[in-house]
Amino acid sequence: MDGRAAAAEGKYKESEIAYSAAIDLNENNPATHFERALVLVALEDYEGALADLDTVLSLSKDWDTPVQREVQENSELYAAVWREKENHQALVALVPTPTNTPTASATATPTTMPIPTSIPTPTPIPTLTPFSAPSTPTIPILLTPIPVPTPTFEVVLPPITLVAPSNHSDYRGKNSQIVLQWKWDWELSQDQYFLVNAKFTGVADNRVCRENWSYFKWTKETSIAVDPWLYDVICPSSDKRTIEWTVQVGQPTNGLDKPDALLLDLPSEIRVFQWH
Repeated sequence: MDGRAAAAEGKYKESEIAYSAAIDLNENNPATHFERALVLVALEDYEGALADLDTVLSLSKDWDTPVQREVQENSELYAAVWREKENHQALVALVPTPTNTPTASATATPTTMPIPTSIPTPTPIPTLTPFSAPSTPTIPILLTPIPVPTPTFEVVLPPITLVAPSNHSDYRGKNSQIVLQWKWDWELSQDQYFLVNAKFTGVADNRVCRENWSYFKWTKETSIAVDPWLYDVICPSSDKRTIEWTVQVGQPTNGLDKPDALLLDLPSEIRVFQWH
């Protein structure tokens, strides 16, 4: 049984073992350390959870926001940070300073953080209560809100990192080999895809082309080749076509032939390339 499946069934010790085995195989994946931290919180092992969150911050700056949210919205975890603040300086730098000396029962007051409108606003997590068999919590790893017993864990997925082409790259001619590439530390579930969006506004001339043009593709891969026929469809501005593109993770809501989607992560950066 993998870590997520075990956690979903409330088998947190089995989940911890599964995540630890995965980390032994690849200790540089921040997502695995983050998810194990959530399991350790459920086991009330706050020091272990903080150690994993420290590791997440050291591996990728993309995870600052999810880690900050988790610490601020969990009073026990927040209190543990300040009890051992000398050992967790990276976490201390992310969260507000308590007004009084924190104790184990202190409740953190989270700051409001901007979240894309496509991502559901999280519900503040109440103070952890002792676990009992009838109220064993589950840990949702994705953003879809699920009603569960106290406590509830919610993960904001980090944005995709665009890899190639570099910003403002130039290509010449219809037959240019243009491949858009990106990377993401998580695995897609069966109903999740990468949504590639591109847009362009040009100046129409006597050719058959579109002034306002948009293009999208759903894919499970981390790269796509730009279709050569687009060269004849979009209108150039001056002597070049300037194209902006982004990638997000989403669940298609109206089939793969339409861009309608429930978006699950923060938006990637916007990159531009010129096609002469």
